[in-house]
Amino acid sequence: MLLQLLRFFREEAVGPKLLIFGTSLASGLSRGLLLAVINAAAEQTMAGRTSHWHGLLFLLLLSFYLGSDYYGRVRISRMVEGMIQRLRLRICDKLLYVELSFIEGRDKGELYTRLVHDINAVSGLTPTLLGAFQGAMLLAFSLIYIGWLSPVGMVMTIVAVVAGAGIYLLRNKSAIADFHRLAVKQAEFFGSIDAILGGFKELKISRAKRNDIMADTADISHEYRELKVKREQIFAVDFLTSQLSMFGLIAIVVFVLPLLFSSELPYRDTTVIFQLLAAILFLIGPLEVVVSSIPSITQSKVSMDNIQGLERDLDAAIAEQENRAANVVPMGFDTIKLDELSFRYDSPQGSDTFEVGPITLDIRRGEVLFIVGGNGSGKTTLLKLLTGLYLPVSGAIRVNGNTVENKDYQAYREMFTTIFSDFYLFSRLYGIDDIDGNEMHDLLRRFGLDKKTRYRDGGFTSINLSTGQRKRLAYISCYLEDRRIYVFDELAADQDPVFRQFFYDTLLPELKAAGKTIIAITHDDHYFHACDRLIKMDYGQIEKS
Repeated sequence: MLLQLLRFFREEAVGPKLLIFGTSLASGLSRGLLLAVINAAAEQTMAGRTSHWHGLLFLLLLSFYLGSDYYGRVRISRMVEGMIQRLRLRICDKLLYVELSFIEGRDKGELYTRLVHDINAVSGLTPTLLGAFQGAMLLAFSLIYIGWLSPVGMVMTIVAVVAGAGIYLLRNKSAIADFHRLAVKQAEFFGSIDAILGGFKELKISRAKRNDIMADTADISHEYRELKVKREQIFAVDFLTSQLSMFGLIAIVVFVLPLLFSSELPYRDTTVIFQLLAAILFLIGPLEVVVSSIPSITQSKVSMDNIQGLERDLDAAIAEQENRAANVVPMGFDTIKLDELSFRYDSPQGSDTFEVGPITLDIRRGEVLFIVGGNGSGKTTLLKLLTGLYLPVSGAIRVNGNTVENKDYQAYREMFTTIFSDFYLFSRLYGIDDIDGNEMHDLLRRFGLDKKTRYRDGGFTSINLSTGQRKRLAYISCYLEDRRIYVFDELAADQDPVFRQFFYDTLLPELKAAGKTIIAITHDDHYFHACDRLIKMDYGQIEKS
């Protein structure tokens, strides 16, 4: 387990690893030498002699220990935090390159747990690992020193340490399994919190819903608590076992060894007995550090497994031929043809739940196309296929007669700007350069938003707006992107009658006059006159065009 963590740090961390290792080693050795100097000085004092050299050596070793320990902690902290930053950004970057279906198929609570809790758990291991390493160094030095004082005492100490380590190894598999179950429960708890915050209005209205979700959250929290208590019980037993072995060792040194070896002078020598006791008592501190680091190391191992598992899933989900260039030139088009395009939703159990297609549809530059149909007829899925957010299971998309391959999909997507029914409104205008403040003010005023929000420093001062207002603000962002094709999923659904008429009778004609192509899902049959073509969908098929 520890070797896997060290391998992970070696592969991921960038920095002077050998220098940090050497500094930590020197820090541990200097702290161990302090024990020898203290014992030697105490022996001189008991003999009625004083040595200024011991005092000077003590000060030098103490200064070296403090300086090297501080340097090692600061450098390893900087190195590990740099590693964590690169890891976070790498995973976020990969998330942006997977297909939409991957994100839709993952639990948000799980993703939050991996990106926040698990990465923080690995980051928090830095001082623990450093302390455990220095503790192990002190253990080794103390054992050598005890062996120099008494070979038998060293053997007894090794037996005590090995006994404690053996108990830990026997119980560690159970602890790791509990950590994995804890991670699952934590993701479930995050999911419950997300549901409470996301559905706050509905829960506030209904006490029954509130009571039910609170009961579910309490059940998850109870299971999480029980798993944590069980885990802590395991580590408490491990810790107390190590304490028992150490105090048992002290008892042997004080009560047993003098009796067993009464004929041998070293064990009748009070000074040696005191030096052994001092060394063993000194040993308890580092041993406690090593033992107390076990829960953190185990947690970090589980978190590391979770992070690596997520990254493997991301790597597997990223299309191998996708163009990952920083700048992708959008395609130009006169016609787009969906040629026998199909998409299938699979349930978690693997059985098909819904299929769209095969769909054949021609779209011409500059036309206004409306898509209608009942709920669940496949309208939004068609838009996601058309915009390249879903990859078809069969069929092809052809632009000006040329098939769009996997490597071309990003250039194809760059033609579109979208507002889906579940759109996300960014507070900043990402991806849009050289925004004219006066033009933005005019747009906000035109859409009745100038009293609600303002444009400042590359973003909006507030996005805490009604759904209809948020959609109008989203439209402003789309308009400024100035893409070739505008895709709207019931954009006018939450508008008042004035803005609804404004959308159909003013905005759409303006976009069409500017040479834009508009594809919109709508239920507003009073405004069907605003389109060039009407597409009706039913059960995943185009019923008529």
